[in-house]
Amino acid sequence: HIFLMDLHLVWLEEAKTDLAAAENLAQAQFYSVACFHCHQAAEKALKAALIKKNGVYPKSHSLKQLSIDSGFFTQLKDEITLLDGDYTLSRYPDFYGKPPSSFYTHKIFLQKLLAAKNILAEIGKWIQN
Repeated sequence: HIFLMDLHLVWLEEAKTDLAAAENLAQAQFYSVACFHCHQAAEKALKAALIKKNGVYPKSHSLKQLSIDSGFFTQLKDEITLLDGDYTLSRYPDFYGKPPSSFYTHKIFLQKLLAAKNILAEIGKWIQN
């Protein structure tokens, strides 16, 4: 069983797993799915922060809302803005009128990966304090 006081650490570890999955998917050139996992890593890290701060988190996929609620939006605005749409845009072809796999590139992935890594690093530092 997970001790309630450590639940935020479990969420942060799961965020790191999503980041590793993103890197592995990008190696196979599945950039749209890799970008989705960058979003997931950021989302889980923000939820880890909310669990530490409030003991709970909202059932939301909006990185902007999660970052506002956790107090990280101002600090991570560029990263949040870059990743926020990827929960949907990276998976559904009706947003671009073409498959996301034809839009997402290695260059785009590298930008999203850096943003996700920055989010995890900042939240990780905050959790350790």
